[in-house]
Amino acid sequence: MTQANDARQSRGALRADQSQLIFEQGFSFSGYERDAVYLNLCNSKFLDISGVTGLDSITDGRGAVFADFDNDGDLDIFLTTLQGQAHLLFRNNVGQANRWLRVLLEGGPGVGRDAYSAVVRMKTSAGILSKIKSGGSGFISQHDPRLLFGLGHDDRAEWIEVTWPDGKVERFELPNLNALNFLLHGALDGGGTLSLKTDAQGKVYSTGLLRMVLEVPDAQARSLNLPGEQP
Repeated sequence: MTQANDARQSRGALRADQSQLIFEQGFSFSGYERDAVYLNLCNSKFLDISGVTGLDSITDGRGAVFADFDNDGDLDIFLTTLQGQAHLLFRNNVGQANRWLRVLLEGGPGVGRDAYSAVVRMKTSAGILSKIKSGGSGFISQHDPRLLFGLGHDDRAEWIEVTWPDGKVERFELPNLNALNFLLHGALDGGGTLSLKTDAQGKVYSTGLLRMVLEVPDAQARSLNLPGEQP
C-alpha cells in the first residue's frame, strides 16, 4: 500500500486516485506496488526515506538482500523485481566518514562451519551492539553472512564477545577497524588448525598479535631490558 506524500496524512492513507481505482474499478495493485525503505529513528519510530534514497520505484520488489557489495563499510540493497526484466542494486553512499568493523564467524567441530544462530556483542562508547548470525531473512533472500558494526567516530571497539551455537562464550580483544575480522570457534585449540583457510587465518593471527599491547610489571621489564619509561 502506497502512503500519501502529504505529511498530514501520515497513517498510510491511500491517495484519492488509488482509492478510485481499487474500489470503483476493481483494479489490483499486485505487481505495481512501490518499493520503500525506512530509517530507524531509534525511538520506536521509522521515517520513510524512499524518495530521497531513490528506492521509491514502481518495480514491486519481492526479494531484498542487504549486503556490503562494494566493501566500503555500509549496507547496500539488492532488489528483485516482480514485473521487470532486470533487478536493481542500490549503492549506499551515506556515512562514509564513520568507522566500522566487520566480523566473519567460522564454527568448529559440533557448531557447524557457518556458525548460524551465534550471537556477537560489541562494546563501544554508544553501548553494547548485538547481532545474530542468521541463515536467511525475508522472502527468498539471504543477507550478507558477514556481520557489519558501525562505530561512528570511535577509535576502537573495547571488545567483541561471541556466544556460539553450542553455548560457549569467547571474548576477543583484537578488533581491526575498517577491516574484516575472522572470529573462529575454539581458535588455537582445534578451530584454526582444522580450517581449510589456514594460511589466511595465520596472517590474521600474526597481525593481531603484532598489534597487541602487553602490560609488563616494571621489575620484570627491567630484568628483561625491555624498552620503555624508566623510573
